Amino acid sequence: MTKFIFRNRYIKIAVLFLVYATIAYLFMPLAIYSLRSYFMCYGSCSAARIVSAPWLYHNRTVTVDGFLRLKFEGNALYPLEEYYRYGLFKEGIWVNASKEIMAKKDAFDSKYVTITATFNALEHGHGDLFVGSLKEIKRIQIKPRLD
Repeated sequence: MTKFIFRNRYIKIAVLFLVYATIAYLFMPLAIYSLRSYFMCYGSCSAARIVSAPWLYHNRTVTVDGFLRLKFEGNALYPLEEYYRYGLFKEGIWVNASKEIMAKKDAFDSKYVTITATFNALEHGHGDLFVGSLKEIKRIQIKPRLD
């Protein structure tokens, strides 16, 4: 009788081990990718990286490179200028521009810039068109051309 109970217990342990090992095997690449992405964008990163995985950068201070467009109800940072020109708004990040930034609109509008700000994945800008928003902007710097 005791051998039969132990035998079932060992089978139960073996089945549970296989189930947990399978779950770990299936979700380990996702966990590794998430951790790697979380730590890879410590310095400056592209707007494309944030657009591809916005939940990884929620409520984090990020330094983002991209094409900045400042216009009425359309302040956004795009990975490339073409994204704006073809109206790919879901590839852009809404920019909560302050009055100081809007006063210097001519200097920053339609230029490639580096922005340091807090990213919020839950705020999607005007009409929920964008993937997230940059708020509490600490710094904007125009990227120089290399030609």
